[in-house]
This record gives sequence, C-alpha cells and structure tokens, in this order.
Amino acid sequence: MPNLKVTVQAGDITTVKSDLVVVNLFKGVTTPGGATGALDKATGGLLRHFLKAGDFKGDFKDTALLYPEAAPMKRILLVGLGEQEKWTLDRARQVAARVVKRASGMGITRYHTIVHGAGIGGLDPAEAAAAVTEGTLLGAYKFEHYKSKKPQKEGEKKPELAEVVLLEADKGKLPEMKEAVRVATIISESTLFTRTTATLSGDEGTPEEMARIAQEMAREVGLKCTVMDKARIQKEGMNAFLAVNRGSAREPRFVVLEWPGKKGEDTLVFVGKGITFDSGGISLKPGEKMDEMKFDKCGAIAVFGILRACALLKVPQRVIGLTPFTENLPSGTAYKPGDIFTSLNGKTIEILNTDAEGRVILSDALYYADRFKPAAVVDMATLTGAVQIALGNQCSGMMGNNAALLQAIKESAERTHERVWELPFYPEYDELIKAKTGDWANTGGRMAGTITAGRFLEKFIGDYAWAHLDIAATAWQDGAIKYNDEYSPGLATGVGVRLLTDLVRNWKGLPSSKKPEGAKGDAKSVKRTPGKRETGEVEERAVRRTR
Repeated sequence: MPNLKVTVQAGDITTVKSDLVVVNLFKGVTTPGGATGALDKATGGLLRHFLKAGDFKGDFKDTALLYPEAAPMKRILLVGLGEQEKWTLDRARQVAARVVKRASGMGITRYHTIVHGAGIGGLDPAEAAAAVTEGTLLGAYKFEHYKSKKPQKEGEKKPELAEVVLLEADKGKLPEMKEAVRVATIISESTLFTRTTATLSGDEGTPEEMARIAQEMAREVGLKCTVMDKARIQKEGMNAFLAVNRGSAREPRFVVLEWPGKKGEDTLVFVGKGITFDSGGISLKPGEKMDEMKFDKCGAIAVFGILRACALLKVPQRVIGLTPFTENLPSGTAYKPGDIFTSLNGKTIEILNTDAEGRVILSDALYYADRFKPAAVVDMATLTGAVQIALGNQCSGMMGNNAALLQAIKESAERTHERVWELPFYPEYDELIKAKTGDWANTGGRMAGTITAGRFLEKFIGDYAWAHLDIAATAWQDGAIKYNDEYSPGLATGVGVRLLTDLVRNWKGLPSSKKPEGAKGDAKSVKRTPGKRETGEVEERAVRRTR
C-alpha cells in the first residue's frame, strides 16, 4: 500500500501555501466560477488568460500545469471534468486518480485540492470527498513487491508524495467530510491489501502463505481466524475440495474469518475461490498466459479485504469469510476426467474437465456456510472465460436465488462502480450439467458456460439467500479496454472489496419471500446431526478462466 494519506482541512484555496494546488473546470467553461474562479481572481486572471489560448477545453481528465507569479502556491494544476451533465461520483474518482498520478512525478510531498464536483458539480460534499479519497489512494497504487531496489546516490532520490489535503471553506461541512474520508480510506486500503496479496506469484502465494497472511491480518484488525489443515479438511468431509488438491505437493488450507458484530444482527457470509495457481490439471491449459493463473485466487483474497474493512469499520452485522486454498496441478496423483467424488452435502460430482476446478472446491465451501445460519451468502470466483465473452471486462456476471439480494448488490454496484450484470438463471439449464453416472457434472460444455457454472454451484448451497459473482473478467486487467482504468492497475484490481463492503454497510435485511422456482438449493437432501462444528463454533488454529 502506498505511504499516502488523505486529510480534510478548513482553508481557502486562494491563500494556501503549497507546492501544488488543484482546481477544476467543466468542459466549455471560459469564465471559471466557484473556487476555480476565486483562484483566477487571486492570480490576476491567470486561468482566464490561459483558457483564451484554447489549448485547454476542460475535456474529461485533461490536465494543465501553471506557474503563478506572486502567489502563495508554487504550481496550479487545472483538471478537466468533462461535460457537466455527465458528471458522477465515479468521474470524481477517475479525476482524482489522474491528478495523483500527475502529481506523483513532481517530487513534492503534499498537495492541496478542492473536492471535485462538490460545489458547481452538485455532488454531496461528503460523498464527493469519499470518491476523491478512493480515486487518490487507488490511483496512486503500484505493485513493486518484486522490483529490485536500485542503489541511489545522495540527493538523487525524489521525495515521495505523502499527503493529499482536501480543502473546504465551509467549516460546517468538515465533520461529515472527515468521517467520509476515514471510511473511504479504510475501504481503499483494504482494496490495496487485496491487490497486493492477489498478485503474489504462485511460488510465494501458496495455500500455507495465504493462511499465514490471513492470520496476521486478523490479529491486526481484531478478527477471529481459523485455519484448517489437510487432516482437518478431511475430517470435515470436504472431499470435493481435496480432490482438486490431489495433484499438488502442497497441502490445502481452509480459512475461516469471523467478525462477531452485534448480537441479534444478520449473519452475512462471503465465500471466495482460492486457487493459488491453476494449470488446468490433467486438462492442461494452453501455455499462453498461464502465468496469469496466480490471479485465480482473487475471489478468496477479496474476501480477506472485505473482512478487513468490516472489522476496521466495526459494522454491526456478523460477517464470515470462507476461503478454500489449493493449487490445481497435474501429477500421477491428480484427479482425472471421469472421476466421481462425494461433496460435503452428499451429492456426487462427476469430473468431465479438471480445469473446471473452482466450482468443485466452492461446492464444499458453500455448503459449509450453512452452519452459520446466514441471512445471505455471496461467493466470488474467477470461474469462467465465458463471462468475458458474454460481458467483456466492464462488469462481473451475477446470478442467484433471491431477487432482493441481487437488487441490493446492484445498488452497491452503482454506488461503487464495481458493476454487475444479472444473467438468466432458469432451471432448464440444469439439463446441461446432469452427469452420466454421478449427480452433477462439473461442466456443461461451451454453451451458456457461465450460467451452467452458477447452476452447478446452486446444487450445493444450503437454505439461504445466495448470489454468485463471476469475476473472471474483472479481477485483473486483461484487454484493450481497462476495468476502471484510471484507478485500477494492470494487475489484480481488488474487485469485490468496495462492492461487498458497501453491501454490508447498507444492509437492511431481506424480506421473507418465496424463492424463485428452481432456485432453491437442494443441499438439505442429506441430513446431518448438528454438533459443535455445525454451529459455527469452529476450533481456533494458529485463472485461468475455464475455456
């Protein structure tokens, strides 16, 4: 995470002593108003004079650097906001990200900025401050974990940007703005934690290391963390999960994170696919881009980020994170096409393609979630290449069994710009995944690949409202059109953290309504005797996309 903080201060942009001040302008404006207009007057019409030349028209994210004479600030950065009628909170994020990137190369340690769009733009000041904070922190992120540190001579190293100050002239707005920045900082830093952890290479980011990182993070923020080793996983009966692990020399880990919340509040469970490296197994992937399969753990690591944010924000809900971790590799002991395994809920899975492994490990994790008696469960997985073909990389595919839950996720998606698109989820799709000799096949072929993967998962859920997010096209950058390009790096994006933390923060419960026909999971067909492990009192212990 960058060593950068965002603060809010009362102040006047025209009189602040600073290495850089940032103001803005909507497209087509030739006579600045608001704070930008006040700075123009304070500098003797410098901005209007510059605009008359016609080089800067206020196009979205366009920037111009000016050097005023006889002013308390050394530099002025003018940033374009684009057409006023198109102005949104997400555009505020993108503008802030562009600014922080421009400022980072100037060798300054701090700059001051107005809150983009909070005045003339018509946005709520607190919401705009949160958006600028997110854009700044997310846009400043760089993954340099594996970069060698070049020795530098004394005086060669440039100062690093350490602080961005949001200036607000109205002191009455400061309390709400400061709280908004505090919350946005926690969520942004949790997203950056997810980006860094998800980008760890396959040799470092092993199941054991993912469990260790979870334990360390849990201690820091006050979460309960349970790590199950292979023996414990086997004792629990997670045979499908263990099947995928057979080809790896590394043992699997099943990590349970828990935020207790307040008594009487709903329990929300988030489940994430944690394949630390995916070769495809016996159904080997093509060599091209196989290096990207370190990102097949993005769903699980996003769950880490969500739980981190929920703990630091002290949300009232009880929040559980379930993350199975394993490699999927070929070997003499690897699971094979034609093998059949009995999952945790008693249903059998016939393996047709070992590269459809994510849904296999999630089958056990989703049924395990039922013991927490959740109000809702959301899983995230880099599950299918088909979702990229269907939707491109501008949104995640979404399916589920409860309309109110899906609507709540959609609303969070609009607020965070981590967009989702609901796919059809008719029970007729089940015909494609009926197995020849087992209960369900782990792939239905190329037709409706994303939907049949979701229908497969639905067979292993418990009696709860459930949503599935296929993030295979949004979890890391892959394509000419970038996902949230200005504030997402060319590696793991951290998708899901802001989205589902927002879902928790705005949780209002779900109406008790009948689930859609064919959507209810049939996991209850196998009766189990509740015991200690069935109540959630678990023992404490220290993508590749399918084509």
